[in-house]
Amino acid sequence: MRQIEAMNIQLARRGLLSNFSGEITDGARPGGAGGVAKVGPWGGSGGQGFYMPGARSPGAGGGTPRLLSVTLYHADAVHAFSFEYLLGGVLVGRTMAPSGGRSHGSKGLRATINFSPDEHLTAVEGTFGRCRSVPEVVITSLTFRTDKGRTYGPYGEGTGTPFSIPAANGCIVGFWGRSGWLLDAIGVYIMPCQV
Repeated sequence: MRQIEAMNIQLARRGLLSNFSGEITDGARPGGAGGVAKVGPWGGSGGQGFYMPGARSPGAGGGTPRLLSVTLYHADAVHAFSFEYLLGGVLVGRTMAPSGGRSHGSKGLRATINFSPDEHLTAVEGTFGRCRSVPEVVITSLTFRTDKGRTYGPYGEGTGTPFSIPAANGCIVGFWGRSGWLLDAIGVYIMPCQV
């Protein structure tokens, strides 16, 4: 519990708890059940909400989530985004933006990040803004950093307003946000790292 409080204090000091809605939503509060903090999202308000099943209550029959991989299609924005994680020894996959599709329009380069068994995601950075003829604000780039000193990205064009989501003494174990034809907004689930 103290580790979660320390993460929240560091995030607040850096001014990183504000986002487009100004609050942490759907009842998942930092330091809540299982010590999972739901932070964000950053980006626009279009699309439909998505979340990570099982992230809010690790240990309650589901175990602790462990992020395994991230796959995205990108060009002038993040067109499609998916991730896989283990929960209680079961492989779970989530796909966002767009549902089952490769990318908005005909563009999109595929990138897959496979985290090593002892590697943890510790920060997500990116930009959000408008791209092409899309009227909504969307995620225009993403970069991922790990506790092994590795940086993956940037993926996308990188134009718009920058944001940074450091795990601050913890690990990012999953994602939530909004998506439609593109990735509209992204937030993270943070908890103390499991060794």
